[in-house]
Amino acid sequence: MKRLRTESADLDAADMKILRLLEKDARTSTAELARSVGLSAPSVA
Repeated sequence: MKRLRTESADLDAADMKILRLLEKDARTSTAELARSVGLSAPSVA
C-alpha cells in the first residue's frame, strides 16, 4: 500500500486563485489561467 506524503506547500494568492479556477473548469488553458492571475503562461505551467 502506498503512503501519502504529508508535506505541505506554502500557497500564495495567485496559487489559490489558480486552484479555484481549475476546480470550476479543469480544462482551463495555462494561457487563460495566466491572464486571470496576471502572470506569464510559463509561470502557471
